[in-house]
Amino acid sequence: MEIKANAPGKIEDIHVSVGDSITKDKPIVTLESMKVEQTINAPISGVIKEINVSVGDFVEKDQLLIVME
Repeated sequence: MEIKANAPGKIEDIHVSVGDSITKDKPIVTLESMKVEQTINAPISGVIKEINVSVGDFVEKDQLLIVME
């Protein structure tokens, strides 16, 4: 499953690492958009396969952030 940015903004924090097993609704990324922090939670339980961004990166809406399965 691909986790994408729900808005343009800056990656403030990444709460997971590749290989982590996580449960549904666990915070995975914090994104600052228009001076408001938004936490993106895991939509499913699974394992983190890829992290495609770093803290401090600026992202566009719908940009791929994380791949999990």
